[in-house]
Amino acid sequence: IYAVHGIGGTVLTFRGVVAHLEPDQPIYCLEALGSDGSWTCLEELAALYIKDLLAFQPKGPYHLIGSSFGGMVIFEMARQLHAQGHEVGFLGMLDSGNMGRRNLWTRKERMREKLHFFRRRTLMHLKRLATRKLREWPRYSAGRVLAVGRLMQSTAWRLMYRFYRAPNKLPAPLLNMKRVYQSSGLNYVPKKYAGNITLFMARDQHNDNARVVDQLGWAGWAEQGVEVIDVPGDHNSLLQEPHVKVLTEEMTKCLARYAARNLGRSGAGL
Repeated sequence: IYAVHGIGGTVLTFRGVVAHLEPDQPIYCLEALGSDGSWTCLEELAALYIKDLLAFQPKGPYHLIGSSFGGMVIFEMARQLHAQGHEVGFLGMLDSGNMGRRNLWTRKERMREKLHFFRRRTLMHLKRLATRKLREWPRYSAGRVLAVGRLMQSTAWRLMYRFYRAPNKLPAPLLNMKRVYQSSGLNYVPKKYAGNITLFMARDQHNDNARVVDQLGWAGWAEQGVEVIDVPGDHNSLLQEPHVKVLTEEMTKCLARYAARNLGRSGAGL
């Protein structure tokens, strides 16, 4: 298994997965490259990871997992590997959303999605306020104001990275790894992948529409379909105890099914 980090860049989030895998199941984590100027978009980042991957293991199949932002990276890696004639086995996304699909929408569709998002969030916060005591309202409301500020800041960062014309010479204030990854994800324009996706969706994070209809934005992007597997926890806690044990067990079952389907083929193991 090859694991790709989330937006924070650290692979330590996979330590729970490592702890619960079978002793004979190898897993290698691709550490973040950071904002060193060697890549300027998600496609280039994926290509650099593929270069390291092929140097270490020249022949597939390749089993890839990615957490959050890392799910988009492994999707692009799988797409490029397939285009190069390599076999991708298991493609496991850990509660990863397809942020880049919005770049293919019309302006009207993007506006509709934003309005829908703010409506959902407003209703959610009103319900939370209703369960709190009146004296807690000011503090909770202040937190939401700060969240809006962070959203505006994120939008500004994205615009700066999109229009900055010298990515190899970014000024020091822009050399922020998390912002670089976030912007590359938001600016990513995905293309269809010929294989299939296994999406591990955090049970406590999403509603039925996200689970069944939208599939976190991946519906329709994999020609062989998207398999959704519910796992306990939210976006962050699914990789923490006790939920990570269930997640790892489900991943192991997927790998075993792949091995059973390809029994007898050279290199088809886990």
